[in-house]
Amino acid sequence: MQQSALYPMQQVFGATFTEVAGWTMAANFGHVEDEYQAVRQAVGVIDLSHRSLVRITGSHRQRFLQAMVSNNTADLGPGQGCYATLLTNKGKLVADFAVYADSDAYWLDLESGLAASLINALDFFIIADDVTLTDVTAEWGLLSLQGPCADELLMLACGQEIPPLPRLSHTDYRMAGHDVRLIVRSHTGEDGYQLLVPMTALPALWEA
Repeated sequence: MQQSALYPMQQVFGATFTEVAGWTMAANFGHVEDEYQAVRQAVGVIDLSHRSLVRITGSHRQRFLQAMVSNNTADLGPGQGCYATLLTNKGKLVADFAVYADSDAYWLDLESGLAASLINALDFFIIADDVTLTDVTAEWGLLSLQGPCADELLMLACGQEIPPLPRLSHTDYRMAGHDVRLIVRSHTGEDGYQLLVPMTALPALWEA
C-alpha cells in the first residue's frame, strides 16, 4: 500500500484513513460536517497525492497527443490547460483528465489508479514517434485548496498576492522554500487550486 508523505502528520492530527486505488489516504479528521462547511464557507486543505499523474515528453508529443484525445491540446501554450478524454474507436471512455502544458512536456492529471491503463492505451499507438509516457504519481505530492478563502490562505503561504488566473491555467510560485506549481482547479464547485510539488516537499507545504 502506498502512502502520502503526509501520512505521519495526518496520524498525529487524528485522521481516519481509507484505501483509494492502492493508497492509504486520509478520509477525514473526525469532524466531517465541519470539514464540509470549511470548503463551503472558508477554506479546506485536501491531500490528493493519490491522484494519477502522467508526464508526456518527446519532440512529437504535441502532434501525438492532439491526434489521440478529444480536445484541442496543440494550441495550449506553457502555463495553459484543458480538460480532455481518451476514447476508443467506438466512442467509449477510456479515461478523462486535465492536460497541463509545459514548454517541454504535457502533464495529465487523472483519477487514482488509472495511470498504467492510460499509458498502455496510448503506448499502443506509438510506433515511430519520439514520445515517452511516464507515470510520475509516486514522485509528486498534490494538495488541493478549496473554498472562498483559498486566495487568502495562498497569499499567507507564499507572501504575495495571487492574480486572477483562468481555469486550469498554472504557474510557478515559491512556498516554504520550494518551487510549487499552482494550478487553478476546483474539486468542489467552489474556488480552488491545486499545488504540485515533489513528494518530499509536501510536509513543508502542508505546514505553510
